[in-house]
Parts: sequence; C-alpha cells; structure tokens
Amino acid sequence: MINLQSHVRWFIRAQWALGALMLALLGSFYVLGYRPQSARLRQMQAQISQRQYDLRENQSKTRVLPAVASDVKNLRQQLDESKTLPAQQEWPQFMKDVTALGQKCSLHSLTFKQGIPSRGDLFSELPTNLSFEGDYVDAFNFLRKTEEMQRLTRIRNMSIKAKEGEPGSVQVQISMNIYFAPDQ
Repeated sequence: MINLQSHVRWFIRAQWALGALMLALLGSFYVLGYRPQSARLRQMQAQISQRQYDLRENQSKTRVLPAVASDVKNLRQQLDESKTLPAQQEWPQFMKDVTALGQKCSLHSLTFKQGIPSRGDLFSELPTNLSFEGDYVDAFNFLRKTEEMQRLTRIRNMSIKAKEGEPGSVQVQISMNIYFAPDQ
C-alpha cells in the first residue's frame, strides 16, 4: 500500500506539475505570442485604414485632373496668343504695322518720333511719340487695334483734343514704350 500511496502522491504531484507547466506555457504564449501579434494586427489594420483613407482622398483629387488639364490647355493657348517680346527692336516693322493700321482706320497726319532706347536686365525699351488726326471713332478703333497687336507696348501718356472747326475730329498724341529683348 505504501507503494500505491507513493504512486498516487507522485501522480498528484505530476498532475500539479503538468498543470503548472500548462499555465506557464499558456502565460508565455499570451505574453510572447498572442499579445504582440494582436498589437501588430491592430497596427496593420490602422495602417490599412489610413491607406484606404489616403486612397479615397487621392481618388477624389484625381477627379479634378481633367478640369485642371483643360485649364492648362486653355492657359497655354492664351499664352501662345499673348503679346511677345521680340528679340530685336524692329522699329521699321513697328512703323509699317502702325501705318497700315492708321490707313485702315482712315487716320491722317500720322507721324512717329523715336526716342533713345534704354536697356534693362530683363528687357529694353524704346520711347516713341506718335501723333495723328482723324474721326473720334476711327481714332478709338486705331487705339484698340494697336492694343491687340502681338508686340508688347505700353502707353505712358495720351492726349486727345477736339480739332477746332471739325466736329467729331480729334488730334491725338501718344507717348509709348516699345519693348524688346535686351542685346546679349
């Protein structure tokens, strides 16, 4: 019986030892395996949620790309049609163009006076005085058409006076700058 009792005690101790070992293994599994992996899973789910949010944001931003591309195309077209800064002074061509516009607008006594060019870092300018006579409507059309020219100009001063004895006729004097690229 002693032998049987010692076996029973030994089996009880073995059960307790196996139970403690199972608890230790379960605890170490929780601490070393389950908890870190659960934390990593939560972190990855948070990253997935953030990336899905970023994806939705980027998709909503890409919806405006066709409109932006259209705007860029329109702006490039406007830029191509905008006034240019010629590489050279081109004074004779400017006189020819303005004279042709003056003749189209039925102006007379069209005179030019060229000033002394001045050079800047980004552009050079040529002061010019222009005077003419004509009907007020024709003078207005001439000014509008000169403004539509491709050449970059700026009117500094303009004087419009009614011509005595001729109703509707005006005398116009304009001081303007003609711009061109500086000499290299």
